[in-house]
Amino acid sequence: QNTPISHISAKFHNTLAHVVVSVSEIARKKHNIDTVVLTGGVFLNKRVLYESSKLLERKGFEVLRPINYSPNDESISLGQIAYALNQLKTDFC
Repeated sequence: QNTPISHISAKFHNTLAHVVVSVSEIARKKHNIDTVVLTGGVFLNKRVLYESSKLLERKGFEVLRPINYSPNDESISLGQIAYALNQLKTDFC
Protein backbone atom coordinates (compact mmCIF):
# COMPACT_ATOMS: atom_id res chain seq x y z
CA GLN A 1 0.00 0.00 0.00
CA ASN A 2 1.01 3.62 -0.33
CA THR A 3 0.70 4.69 3.29
CA PRO A 4 3.65 6.92 4.17
CA ILE A 5 6.00 5.51 6.80
CA SER A 6 5.53 8.69 8.86
CA HIS A 7 1.78 7.98 9.13
CA ILE A 8 2.37 4.39 10.19
CA SER A 9 4.88 5.56 12.80
CA ALA A 10 2.55 8.26 14.13
CA LYS A 11 -0.32 5.77 14.43
CA PHE A 12 1.92 3.33 16.31
CA HIS A 13 3.16 5.97 18.77
CA ASN A 14 -0.31 7.42 19.31
CA THR A 15 -1.65 3.93 19.97
CA LEU A 16 1.02 3.42 22.64
CA ALA A 17 -0.04 6.68 24.30
CA HIS A 18 -3.69 5.58 24.31
CA VAL A 19 -2.70 2.24 25.86
CA VAL A 20 -0.86 4.13 28.63
CA VAL A 21 -4.05 6.10 29.31
CA SER A 22 -6.26 3.01 29.26
CA VAL A 23 -4.06 1.15 31.72
CA SER A 24 -3.87 4.25 33.93
CA GLU A 25 -7.65 4.53 33.98
CA ILE A 26 -7.94 0.88 35.02
CA ALA A 27 -5.40 1.52 37.81
CA ARG A 28 -7.33 4.63 38.86
CA LYS A 29 -10.56 2.65 39.28
CA LYS A 30 -8.93 -0.31 40.98
CA HIS A 31 -6.47 1.51 43.26
CA ASN A 32 -7.92 5.04 43.51
CA ILE A 33 -4.82 6.72 42.08
CA ASP A 34 -4.55 10.03 40.25
CA THR A 35 -0.77 10.23 39.78
CA VAL A 36 1.11 8.48 36.99
CA VAL A 37 4.90 8.30 36.71
CA LEU A 38 6.14 7.98 33.13
CA THR A 39 9.53 6.30 33.16
CA GLY A 40 11.27 3.49 31.37
CA GLY A 41 12.80 3.14 27.95
CA VAL A 42 9.56 3.67 26.03
CA PHE A 43 9.38 7.23 27.37
CA LEU A 44 12.73 8.11 25.82
CA ASN A 45 10.57 8.53 22.74
CA LYS A 46 9.50 12.17 22.92
CA ARG A 47 6.32 11.65 20.94
CA VAL A 48 5.12 8.86 23.22
CA LEU A 49 6.04 10.92 26.30
CA TYR A 50 4.32 14.06 25.00
CA GLU A 51 1.16 12.32 23.79
CA SER A 52 0.84 10.19 26.93
CA SER A 53 1.33 13.22 29.18
CA LYS A 54 -1.16 15.31 27.24
CA LEU A 55 -3.85 12.62 27.22
CA LEU A 56 -3.35 11.74 30.89
CA GLU A 57 -3.55 15.38 31.98
CA ARG A 58 -6.78 15.79 29.99
CA LYS A 59 -8.19 12.88 32.01
CA GLY A 60 -7.23 14.62 35.27
CA PHE A 61 -4.10 12.66 36.12
CA GLU A 62 -1.05 14.27 37.67
CA VAL A 63 1.85 13.24 35.45
CA LEU A 64 5.35 12.89 36.87
CA ARG A 65 8.47 12.24 34.85
CA PRO A 66 12.14 12.14 35.77
CA ILE A 67 14.03 15.41 35.58
CA ASN A 68 17.23 14.68 37.49
CA TYR A 69 17.46 11.03 36.41
CA SER A 70 17.29 9.26 33.09
CA PRO A 71 13.83 7.99 32.18
CA ASN A 72 15.56 4.90 30.85
CA ASP A 73 15.13 1.44 32.33
CA GLU A 74 18.01 1.86 34.78
CA SER A 75 15.87 4.35 36.72
CA ILE A 76 12.84 2.08 37.07
CA SER A 77 14.27 1.01 40.43
CA LEU A 78 13.69 4.56 41.71
CA GLY A 79 9.97 4.10 41.13
CA GLN A 80 10.10 0.72 42.81
CA ILE A 81 11.77 2.31 45.85
CA ALA A 82 9.14 5.06 45.99
CA TYR A 83 6.38 2.46 45.81
CA ALA A 84 7.97 0.33 48.54
CA LEU A 85 8.43 3.33 50.82
CA ASN A 86 4.81 4.30 50.30
CA GLN A 87 3.69 0.76 51.12
CA LEU A 88 5.77 0.75 54.29
CA LYS A 89 4.28 4.08 55.30
CA THR A 90 0.78 2.78 54.62
CA ASP A 91 1.37 -0.47 56.50
CA PHE A 92 2.91 1.13 59.60
CA CYS A 93 1.07 4.43 59.93
